[in-house]
Amino acid sequence: MTCNECQKLIPEYLNNQLNKKELEAFISHVRSCPVCYEELETYFIIALATRVLDESAEVSYDIKDMLEQDLDDKEKTLNKKKRRFILLLAMILLFLILDLILTFHLLGNF
Repeated sequence: MTCNECQKLIPEYLNNQLNKKELEAFISHVRSCPVCYEELETYFIIALATRVLDESAEVSYDIKDMLEQDLDDKEKTLNKKKRRFILLLAMILLFLILDLILTFHLLGNF
């Protein structure tokens, strides 16, 4: 992913509108590119400030920690989805193996 592509996806990232593939590429790029991370941080601050103003809250925030937490949470969600997919594939494979064993066993009895 290029910096230009990454920066165009920032609004979609903040609105949780990236698909799995886009989110993986986006997070990977942002984690390795200080320029894009800084750009994301700027947008993140603006989005947070807008939300706080809308809520009329007088709360102090650690923006860097909040952004890191947001990135971490989304990475964990991606990893969890990957593990579920792998588990599903393993279960399907196990079912197919058991089906083959049962089929051969039944055919052997005829």
